[in-house]
Amino acid sequence: MQESRAEVEEEQLRKAVEKGSALQSKRSAKQSFFQSIAQKTRTAMEKREAKHTRQLQEVAKQEQEKISLTTQKQREKEKALNQLVKSMKNELLRKSEQKTLRKQDQQENFQRETQLLDQMKQRVLEKHQHASDVVEAMEMQKRELLGMKLRNEMELKRLREEAKTEGRRERKSQGSPKKEEGQANA
Repeated sequence: MQESRAEVEEEQLRKAVEKGSALQSKRSAKQSFFQSIAQKTRTAMEKREAKHTRQLQEVAKQEQEKISLTTQKQREKEKALNQLVKSMKNELLRKSEQKTLRKQDQQENFQRETQLLDQMKQRVLEKHQHASDVVEAMEMQKRELLGMKLRNEMELKRLREEAKTEGRRERKSQGSPKKEEGQANA
């Protein structure tokens, strides 16, 4: 009985060891199963995280490209606007210079025309004055000529009258009228 008891205890002990090793193998199987699940989960999470990071990087890259493109377009617009403003300023400056030159030309032409008109007026006045002087001189000469004519006529009249009176005296004194006429004609 003691042997059987020892056998029973041994049997119990062996069963307990077998049971413990079965539990141990179950535990290690569960543990390896859970470790493999944890490893798979970790790998899947890492893949998801890598994919998410990649997607974020792609989105960030796309946004950066959009920002870069927008910035480039903005710079091009600003450059075009600056060129437009510059060309408009140049055009305004050119038109202002043309207007100034046109005004200067108009002023110079007006001054030139005014000078020419003044010169023409002066010439006309000088010609008129000259004509007036000539007319006045002619009138003076005419008056002088008329005066001379009148004096000559008066002198002739006086001479004729003297000749007549002398002729009468001589006729009275001589009696011959033909001789008096011959002397008067000489």
